[in-house]
Amino acid sequence: MPHHLPLKAALKRGALIAAANWPLVVVQFIAEATLKILSLPPCGPTP
Repeated sequence: MPHHLPLKAALKRGALIAAANWPLVVVQFIAEATLKILSLPPCGPTP
């Protein structure tokens, strides 16, 4: 039978996990933004 954490403990655990993973979130955001910018078609005139 799974052990359930009380709400306060679960929120604290979630906050600690989020705080520990913030560098990964930032890197992922930068990578996705760069990919979106690079995938845009060029805006210049076509020959």
